[in-house]
Amino acid sequence: KVIPAADALTRNLFLSADDVLFDYADKAESNAIQAKFIEGQSEIRLQSTQVCEQFHEKLESDFFKFMRRENERKAPGAETLSLVSTEAYESSLAIKTISEQALRNNQELYHALSLRLGAVTGQPAIAYEDIPAGPHQLAGAFESTARALNVERQVLLALYTLFEREVIRESPEWHDELNEALRKVGILPTLRYSIKRDPDKLGTGTKEYQLDNTPTADRTGAPNTGISAANARYRATSN
Repeated sequence: KVIPAADALTRNLFLSADDVLFDYADKAESNAIQAKFIEGQSEIRLQSTQVCEQFHEKLESDFFKFMRRENERKAPGAETLSLVSTEAYESSLAIKTISEQALRNNQELYHALSLRLGAVTGQPAIAYEDIPAGPHQLAGAFESTARALNVERQVLLALYTLFEREVIRESPEWHDELNEALRKVGILPTLRYSIKRDPDKLGTGTKEYQLDNTPTADRTGAPNTGISAANARYRATSN
């Protein structure tokens, strides 16, 4: 359900992009910038179907990599350095900001999901970047496909803003459903979120996800002594 939901929202994004770019053009501070938005409208009308198809393919590829457990992080030193243009840097920075803001706004949800997906793949937790159709993957897939559009920087950044509003903000709903589905089938069903206060430091504390040691009953009524009975604690220091 995750990928079809992302596809549908992205298609809707392009349906509303024409009106949004017209509004940007109408409020442009100069005729030159206005012309960029008008030209961008034309390009997006021509290429939106192709961008949506490539967006789907990228998300699907990321999903199958996760299923095959090939989403290993690069070893230190494996990266290569390259010169990037100012426009490419601004684009990457915008996408990074969108992803990190989404995680901050839904910290409890995505941390719990990373733990449950980690349990499925035999890891303590998976990286946020590897959550299927999570904020990083959604934003990264859109950046890589929208980059093919022959539009000016201002138009591309306007599209990213629209993507954040129309897709990223809606995505926690389906991730919440995935999280709940994993809980219901017994993947860390007793995972709880709490804040332990430090009595010596008023207003500060440690956020914890932890599993109860109390066995829970499965659907047959028998005690579940598997993952749910494990004694584990995951900490993330809060401000």
